[in-house]
Amino acid sequence: DAQDNCHTLAACTDPGTGHTCSCLSGYDGDGISSCDTDTFPGSELLDYTQKEQLNIWANSTGHVWTLCYRKSDDGGSSSTFHSQCDSYSTTFSIADLDSGMLIGGYSTTSWGSSSGYTGTSGDNFLFSLTRGYKIQHCTGQHSCDHSQYNHNGYGPTFGGGHDWHINGSLSGGYCNLGHNYGCQVGSYGSSTCQNDFCGNYNSWSINDLEVWGI
Repeated sequence: DAQDNCHTLAACTDPGTGHTCSCLSGYDGDGISSCDTDTFPGSELLDYTQKEQLNIWANSTGHVWTLCYRKSDDGGSSSTFHSQCDSYSTTFSIADLDSGMLIGGYSTTSWGSSSGYTGTSGDNFLFSLTRGYKIQHCTGQHSCDHSQYNHNGYGPTFGGGHDWHINGSLSGGYCNLGHNYGCQVGSYGSSTCQNDFCGNYNSWSINDLEVWGI
């Protein structure tokens, strides 16, 4: 029986003809050996392994996050992002760029519409799911401040450089990695450093953006 090859929390489609095992709603995995609680339920950007990796990086293994904003559903407006996500104390912002990069930032301080830097905690980090690394705050060329920047006309923005900035239409921005979040290759201000994270300095656009909070 083809169903016997599927996980107990999976459904079998097309049994006997190259059947597929798909985890039931609320669960995620390969459908055969794993069907665990879906920690980023309904994400259109993340696969099962990437979801696990984000929770490992955030020391929140198994935590289920709440989607507060998705550009493709909610439109490209920073004010919408703020109105829907500022109430969350901790967030993941995940962007799919047309440069081929899937990157994001983890914030442990609430976003806000009033202009200014918030957060001096080293707990914030940027990450590249494409490259497979996270970049802890306080590892750049400057002091341990400016972990994120709030502005009603900005999307999620990290660092004093800014290391990673998303514009008001959430359609693009720029990378100036190395200011507060350390370069993984190259040095602050170099195209080598910027390109490693975003693919280029500012000639990228955002295919989609998801923000998840607790």
